Amino acid sequence: MPDKVLTTIEATIMTKTKEALLKHCENTGLSIGEVVDRMALDFVIDTPELAANVLCEEFVIMVVNQTEEQMQKTVHHVIASLMIPFLGNDSDARAFFEDLSLCIKDHMDLMTKNAQAS
Repeated sequence: MPDKVLTTIEATIMTKTKEALLKHCENTGLSIGEVVDRMALDFVIDTPELAANVLCEEFVIMVVNQTEEQMQKTVHHVIASLMIPFLGNDSDARAFFEDLSLCIKDHMDLMTKNAQAS
């Protein structure tokens, strides 16, 4: 990448902060610089796929210390909260769930394809 995009910084941080950054990197597959960029900048994301990826990365960071049961409850609350605007009437709800079903199918197909490639 051009030098105008990336730069190197040196910072003194708390040990806990370093540990948390390294844990975030491990959980998301991002570099420390990518984690810092996401924390410091307000990204404008123009594609649904990229927006979903960034939201998932943030979700993993936020629930990393939750138990599996807590994480499942968090997922349920997030899904319910995200669905509310789309459930205005029966036809809206039907269209929303049809689209959601296609997205889930596409995601499951991609996971299967990736697993077979491994």
